[in-house]
Amino acid sequence: MTDFVLPYDAFLRTVRENTDIAHTFLLGAGASVNSGIPSASDCIWEWKKNIFISNNPNLANQYKEFKSETVQKSIQRWLDNEGIYPPLNSPEEYSFYASKAYPIDEIRRKYFENICKGKEPYTGYKLLCLLAELGMVHSVFTTNFDGLMEKAAHQMGITPIAVSLDSPGRIHRMFVKGELLCVELHGDYKFGPLKNTDVELDTQHETFVEALKQHLYDKHLVVMGYSGRDRSLMDAIKKAYGAIGPGMLFWCGYGDQINPEIKGLLAAINQTGRKAYFVPTEGFDTTLIHIAKTCFETNQILKDKATKVLQEIKSTKWVKTPFVMDVTATNALIKSNLFPVSLPKELFQFHVEFEKDARIWTVIKTIISGKEITAAPLKNMVYAFGTQNDLHDCFGNMIKGEIQRTPVTLSEIKNGSIFKELYLKTIIKALCKTFDLQTDGFEKVWRATDHKPINYGGKSYECFDAVELSLFFDNNIYGYLSILPTFYLSSIDKSEIPKGVIHDVGLNYYNEMLLGQPNVKFEQLIEKWKLRLFPNKIRLQFEYPINSGTGFKFSISPDTMHVKIMKAGNNRFPLILPKEFDKRTILHSGIQ
Repeated sequence: MTDFVLPYDAFLRTVRENTDIAHTFLLGAGASVNSGIPSASDCIWEWKKNIFISNNPNLANQYKEFKSETVQKSIQRWLDNEGIYPPLNSPEEYSFYASKAYPIDEIRRKYFENICKGKEPYTGYKLLCLLAELGMVHSVFTTNFDGLMEKAAHQMGITPIAVSLDSPGRIHRMFVKGELLCVELHGDYKFGPLKNTDVELDTQHETFVEALKQHLYDKHLVVMGYSGRDRSLMDAIKKAYGAIGPGMLFWCGYGDQINPEIKGLLAAINQTGRKAYFVPTEGFDTTLIHIAKTCFETNQILKDKATKVLQEIKSTKWVKTPFVMDVTATNALIKSNLFPVSLPKELFQFHVEFEKDARIWTVIKTIISGKEITAAPLKNMVYAFGTQNDLHDCFGNMIKGEIQRTPVTLSEIKNGSIFKELYLKTIIKALCKTFDLQTDGFEKVWRATDHKPINYGGKSYECFDAVELSLFFDNNIYGYLSILPTFYLSSIDKSEIPKGVIHDVGLNYYNEMLLGQPNVKFEQLIEKWKLRLFPNKIRLQFEYPINSGTGFKFSISPDTMHVKIMKAGNNRFPLILPKEFDKRTILHSGIQ
């Protein structure tokens, strides 16, 4: 298992075999999202928005939708320019903005009271109570203030034993069947103090730390919906697993991304001889549904109760309908940065035997370095563009069997990140060779002569006008190459550039682009690259490797796709398109 990752299906089987062993659950804000409680990330963006609007009251209407990516980028740009706020996604954001937005304890307490008011526990909480009824779960620790675990226990006929910062001694209560210990690690807005600020979050109650150590000696800990931002709690878990004991840790993440704090904790625990795993999941509620179905398979009473919970939730679930804009007239056309692309319908595939514990991506990258080959691994196979001779020369005896051509559909490229990245890298390598361009090995390309010198902090850099390329697909029928103007920064002495320097140079670059007429500047940059990639204003066609005879043919059209806009209340003045305009280039529609 790479980096202590336990596959989801293996986790479910592990839980099923341990139904006779006591478990402790640790829940974070992510567990309450489906119950209508904002996630920690949503809280942070709401606080950022409130700070921004209170400093720019005239912009309140334009910036009220703080979940919009455009609004978030604009607010973050303002925060960065102020120079007093933490960088985007830094671990300090939660505690900093909680304190900055609501510096008065009572008002901050009132905020959390308001967002929790009237909320009902969703599926996962109720199923967790059934696991307690089974005798599998004795205690639930939570960093949340919402009281949903306690409320769910009442609703499911379990007696909750509530423990908060004002009653830490109750945590040592003996376990009694039919009870569930509900421990509020960050306080409870109804009865006592809360922990939100940096100072508060860094001080975990010693009684809780000791209790956690005792609980985790012989119990498995399952963590869900928690990002690990509370340093004192992470230290408490680390201390608890520093002592010898049979209990294991299962950190259930949302998706397969492991942040450095969690990775460091898992590594430290495994070094002590205890077992700790990361489990990729689809979230708290979905995971609890699967755990319940797995564990209640032979218990008809609990199985029926779980079925009833799912039926009740289904009957109250919102019905989602597709978003539709009825554009009946065209008042304006907007040029996009999308160019139709035709991709090869097949590529090479072959089986490769890698050494045990080899970093496969690194091995492949080393093997094909400097060669006219692009390759990617997927399910014990390698998929590649290149010539058969070059592939045999590079991979040699590692290839088991024959190198064969295999068909690939547009849907597979669109929905499979491996194929999508492979096709994009092939296009980038071909463009670089054809037009003498440079690349960072990822999505950016630029011309070596398009740069200007920059001096920052006493060091010299070169800032290149670049573009970021990506593939976009529409309904599994058409593919497009997206060309997005950006910059690439290089140090004169080829040394590594600090992230802070890239951040500051990027701010200046985009601020200059936004001054005056940003749309005009954006279009000028797109036109500049159109002339570069389509010098004869005709379709760019090539095979990869270039002129190799492989038949892997790519094609990119110079026809920019368009968006038709209907101006609300202005349908009497429709736009009259020229006869020579190709209406097939209209990809999307919108309403202003």
